[in-house]
Amino acid sequence: CVPTLSPPEKRHNIGEHPVIARNPNGVTWQSVSSVHRRGERIPTLLKRYCPAVFLRLASFFMERKEENPMHENYDEALLLELVKSKQFRALRAHLDEMNEVDIAEFLDELEPDQQVVVFRLLPKDVAADVFTYLEDSEDQEKIINALSDKELREVLDELYLDDTVDIIEDMPANMVSRILRNTDASTRSQINQLLNYPKDSAGSIMTTEFVFLHPDATVEESFARIRSVGIDKETIYTCYVTQNRVLLGVVTVKTLLLSPYETKIKDIMETKVISVTTHEDKEDVAQMFSKYDLSALPVVDGENRLVGIITFDD
Repeated sequence: CVPTLSPPEKRHNIGEHPVIARNPNGVTWQSVSSVHRRGERIPTLLKRYCPAVFLRLASFFMERKEENPMHENYDEALLLELVKSKQFRALRAHLDEMNEVDIAEFLDELEPDQQVVVFRLLPKDVAADVFTYLEDSEDQEKIINALSDKELREVLDELYLDDTVDIIEDMPANMVSRILRNTDASTRSQINQLLNYPKDSAGSIMTTEFVFLHPDATVEESFARIRSVGIDKETIYTCYVTQNRVLLGVVTVKTLLLSPYETKIKDIMETKVISVTTHEDKEDVAQMFSKYDLSALPVVDGENRLVGIITFDD
């Protein structure tokens, strides 16, 4: 887990992701494995919501880095030598064994032309994850500039919508135009919609990629739907029950698994749903995640119609 400044009070399980509860300093800690799987960048989270803690941890890690420059999970010197000597087959084999976060960290150490060469060695699904972990938007911009339209489309197709929006917000206008030009009409429309929400609002950080179910559907029918659409969704653990887009309730996959196939969703869904509106300030949203130990939070409009969700890593 992320080093704590004081012992955490207790550990919870939110869906399949273990999370450590709020400690006396008022900071919520999450296991590193869970953070990496969900796409969170720990320094970004701490810097945004806990600047004092971020500075203390940054100082701690800088001291550790000076004492021990070797990376714990990979041999940077070996990888650099493979890049320099153009042993790309061997390099690809090492990259295949690495975590996406570590690959992004390694890319940060390379020259721009080397970054592009290494990036092109990655499978497209891995490349998309690595791209979101690059901390420097200039590195992202250089890679986009070097990719062909076909390569760029492949990366964009693997990105979640909210990650695409996050990237676009840091890009110059000409780069935004190229990204939008290489997305399909539906995705382009959703991106433009998210970009129109006020900065730092719930609407600006939400994703529209969620699973919704009909209240009259059976558990068996709902599983069929999850299997058919779940691959492209940000999370499938929590499903949202809607009728004519109006949010009626939520149901977890755990509840579905423990219910008979013929059970109707309306009979097992939770109707006391905690939600936020599109214009809610994101700091208030963060406090709600902490207060209620949530893994995802639905976002509704003024008529309680579900327009998106915010996940913990957002």
